[in-house]
Amino acid sequence: MLRSCSQYWSRLSCRLGAPESGARRAKEASVPQPVEKRCCICGGDVANQKRTKDTLGNYYCQPCYESAKSKSTPSALPAPEIISLRCPSCGNSSNAVARELRFGYEFTCKHCTTVSVLIINRQLYMPQPGERICVKCGRVVSRGSRFCQCGSLLIRICIACTKEFPVDHEVCDFCGWPQSADKPVKTVLADGVTFSSGGLTVRITPGLIRFTGVSCIGEQSYQAAHLTSFKVIHVDKIVEVKKGFFKTKRVRNNFWSVDMRFGTGFDAPAKLYYAKNEADARQLEAALRKAISSSERRTPPPHYPEYDDDGNELDEFGDPVD
Repeated sequence: MLRSCSQYWSRLSCRLGAPESGARRAKEASVPQPVEKRCCICGGDVANQKRTKDTLGNYYCQPCYESAKSKSTPSALPAPEIISLRCPSCGNSSNAVARELRFGYEFTCKHCTTVSVLIINRQLYMPQPGERICVKCGRVVSRGSRFCQCGSLLIRICIACTKEFPVDHEVCDFCGWPQSADKPVKTVLADGVTFSSGGLTVRITPGLIRFTGVSCIGEQSYQAAHLTSFKVIHVDKIVEVKKGFFKTKRVRNNFWSVDMRFGTGFDAPAKLYYAKNEADARQLEAALRKAISSSERRTPPPHYPEYDDDGNELDEFGDPVD
């Protein structure tokens, strides 16, 4: 009985085929199968011809790749990465985009309060004393240079006092006149410019300077051509003020003023304008200088004689006039 069963199973295995062993199956699995390489556009087999593979693993035949490359537009390119500015001291980045700012822009870090400027290659830099930044290319230029290596001018001329100062400053370093004004100084003087402070109002018009206020009786006018001298005076000192019979108080006097004199001689009219601050005094100085340069001196300024204690008139050397 057992012999007949074994014979039956041997005959059945011969008909169906013997099962494969595990070692044979592992050997066949280790053999690399050929990968099908077809063009993702036309579907052609590119296994044995020149082809191109993109980053996603897609294959292109050479004609389809050249056609797709010629039809590509700049809008299909990925957007450039926006890199925020980084503080050169602490390394923290800001929300400001470098391409939206001009060279020489001063940036203050919100974390360490370090002040830096935007230079070439869109980087932040802490300038040394006297260094200048070219607003055209962003190069750092040494002190005293008037031109950058790119040929751009590093200084500008004030429209009021005609002095030179850095090109990236919006206000003159000498007279305080704003350079970004809508109207130049000549147009402002033609329309009239007014300064008012300390109870005195100065109105400058073409060829004429008018004064009104507490120090004037009505309105006093003088020709701009008769303005012989003017200067800015800065007083900063400590004075003692009496308070009662035995008490004194130390008070600091710090103010700016403009002294103007019309004509020559000891008794020539003089006006003292107490400015609000240094910028106000410098702007009045620039306006007076421009008024003198634009006026024509057809007649010499009036001379006011000087007298001694006995009432005798003195000449310019202080000697009695015969």
